[in-house]
Amino acid sequence: MKRSYPGEVDFSVFLKRNGVRIKNDQGVSDIADFVLGFDITEGISRVCMECNVILEDAAGLLGAITGSEQVEIRLRSSFGDRMYTFRVMGISDRVKSSRGSEVYVLKCVSEEYIKNESINVFGHSNVIFSNTEGSEIVKTLLKGKNFLNSGKQFYAEETLNTHPFIAPNLRPLDVLFMVAQRSIRKPKAGGMLQNGFVFFENSLGFHFKSLDKLVSDVPEQMIREETSIVKGLPRMYRYDFSEHTLEESRDNFRLQGIGFSQDTCYMKPLREGSYCGYSIGFDPVSLPSSQIGISEDSPAATYKYSLSDMWDRMEHLDNKNSVNPYSQFDKDVKSYIDSPRRIRYNPIPNRIFDNKDGQAQATYTELSQLEAYEFARIQSLKNVQVSAEVPINMDLYAGAGVDINIPATYNDGDFRDTDKRYSGRYLIHSLTHNVTSTSATTQLHLMKDSTIRQRNQIA
Repeated sequence: MKRSYPGEVDFSVFLKRNGVRIKNDQGVSDIADFVLGFDITEGISRVCMECNVILEDAAGLLGAITGSEQVEIRLRSSFGDRMYTFRVMGISDRVKSSRGSEVYVLKCVSEEYIKNESINVFGHSNVIFSNTEGSEIVKTLLKGKNFLNSGKQFYAEETLNTHPFIAPNLRPLDVLFMVAQRSIRKPKAGGMLQNGFVFFENSLGFHFKSLDKLVSDVPEQMIREETSIVKGLPRMYRYDFSEHTLEESRDNFRLQGIGFSQDTCYMKPLREGSYCGYSIGFDPVSLPSSQIGISEDSPAATYKYSLSDMWDRMEHLDNKNSVNPYSQFDKDVKSYIDSPRRIRYNPIPNRIFDNKDGQAQATYTELSQLEAYEFARIQSLKNVQVSAEVPINMDLYAGAGVDINIPATYNDGDFRDTDKRYSGRYLIHSLTHNVTSTSATTQLHLMKDSTIRQRNQIA
């Protein structure tokens, strides 16, 4: 069959109530003819995947649905087949047309997000969970029968510390985020402590990993020819700017559009103390036991953090070829950035459950340092932010990497050079698959913490 557009897909959409597909009088359950389009979104700052299905209804479909059904979407493309299942949260943006039809949107989300609202967690972690290591707690909250009971794949990074705490009737995801905030990454030999754990869902399943783990996994994607769905290991795709061709294989990997929404914009981070400052931990239960009081558990001195000092402790997308973009700033601006102007006060969990004879928990000083590290780690990833549009590729995932080749703005004779500064690997912060009857695209929000080419290397 002749293609209509790059990345062309076929899709079917079904509504399910009580686990059974809804059918009309003729026994037809596919409502794709009603669908004007839909979008599916995933991102590392989103707990679960989201979906919007736009319907044009001229047959009274709305009278047969309640707004609480499940939506099953099946996609078929040159990148393989994919099935998504979402729970409808409600019907919105309903508009009647002069032709007698109605247009409305089914707002959908993953089932786990809805289920989270109906479950509470109460008690001591040592009683609720058989293993209080961070990733094991998250796994129990996600897949345990008494909690979210998810049947989806779960990929996690093992943490360094355990978590003794009391959950005061919190929802499972609230407990999960509390664990993520306190989790520390296992250090490499001679390495420094890192934190910054995130929990998110993409098309492969749920993930509980540190930002540094996501970044360090990107170069390893280059060695894979295919995505391993079982292990949750994606392959790397490379996209280029090029002219339209008749070769589908080439057009599928052509950047249809790209824009740089942010490139080392330093004023806002400077004002917020993202580059340099002081970090102080305090115990909201017992103020005298905090760093701002008199305590035998913590020194009186505060911790001064600096992104410049932390840079070498972080993982980077281009490994040793990475250049700290802040090191290339004007000397006056560098002096502003390296001058601490903010104090970050970080609530510290009460330590009455620390096991003094067993594995030591992080001290107040270490926790304050890690809070500052997480803040700087997130800010560094916002250095270069790119929005790109490509033909739909369901084998791209939030939290994974993508390689893009951007041509330089100058020509060397008949040869078009590559923009060495902005080309290369990026982390996919979020993506949205947009499908209509005439197009199918994937919109990418990409982040890069470093550059390869230094600023003073001008062509």
